[in-house]
Amino acid sequence: MVTVTSQGAPRASDRRPRDLVLSLAVLLVPILLVVLLFQYLGADDEVTVVDPGPAFSQARDAGLDVVRPGDLPAGWRPVSAVLREDAGAVTLRVGYVTSGGGFLQLVESDRDAEPLLRRELGDGRPGGTEPIGGVPWQAYPGRDGERALVWLEPERTVLVLGRAPASEMRTLAASLR
Repeated sequence: MVTVTSQGAPRASDRRPRDLVLSLAVLLVPILLVVLLFQYLGADDEVTVVDPGPAFSQARDAGLDVVRPGDLPAGWRPVSAVLREDAGAVTLRVGYVTSGGGFLQLVESDRDAEPLLRRELGDGRPGGTEPIGGVPWQAYPGRDGERALVWLEPERTVLVLGRAPASEMRTLAASLR
């Protein structure tokens, strides 16, 4: 039996837990719908694709002996391409989003390998050599969960680094010509 006050409303002590749950549901359901609507409308799955061809050409014109990816699997998209020349060194960076959603960066430079590797990979040491496409690549741990494959030559250093499965890293490394 519910006790009614002189104003006709039940007292707070007479309310049941069911009433509290219903009151919260009336408030939380619209809030949840608004959050889901914003997530759905605000989702941006598209990436901006760039043409890395001009950056590769500029790097070659600047004297860097560049290697370009050949046939990459369907769904791989180049999303950045930057050429930097400083202190007589040329460094090319091309970023890719893989079909699996990973991100890889191809870095090519004629800069001295030691400072380049320190800047890109931190103080990591190689974890072994892996032959990919007839080329001896060194596997390195990267920073913040990244991994890297490094191809060292006397006049050029090539890195494939990022957050993607090892198979995708090997795919990019094997495609370089």
